[in-house]
Amino acid sequence: MKKTSLIIFVLLVLVLSSKAVFAQENDELVQPKEVMEYQLPYSGLLPDNPLYSLKIFRDKVISFLISDPLKKSEFDLLQSEKRFSAGIGLYNKGKKDLGETTISKSINYLEEAFSKAQEAKKHGQDAHVIIDKLAVSIDKQEYLLAVLREKNSGKTKEAIILLGKRIADLENKVKSLKS
Repeated sequence: MKKTSLIIFVLLVLVLSSKAVFAQENDELVQPKEVMEYQLPYSGLLPDNPLYSLKIFRDKVISFLISDPLKKSEFDLLQSEKRFSAGIGLYNKGKKDLGETTISKSINYLEEAFSKAQEAKKHGQDAHVIIDKLAVSIDKQEYLLAVLREKNSGKTKEAIILLGKRIADLENKVKSLKS
């Protein structure tokens, strides 16, 4: 009984002491209500943490075990959003190169989520919910990239613009899949 109480206490302390990473929102950029209300999930460990490789290994194992394209799409979207949040956190910490790489990997997960949603739709599965989630998530990520773009200059700003173009291309694909 004491072990269980101790484990619960330690878990509570860890959960309550962890800091969430949120992107700051810029009042000058207007975002639709649906996008404003959409919250990206907490990223957990950031890529600059030594234990991050264990998290990546766990996620790859889970991904490997998912065979249903619809569930895989949902998982990839979640991974994309977590990576994007982590990238924003890294930018806020001043680690812009690592933040750029992390956001780029986030977009890779978005592309994979789109691909799996497309596959699910081809197999006759009802994919409209995940496609709608993809569209809103893409809008949110585009907005947050625009905020980052306004805060940066030079090569960093150019890199953010390229990331924005990748997301915009994917947004067009998602819109075509919705129709």
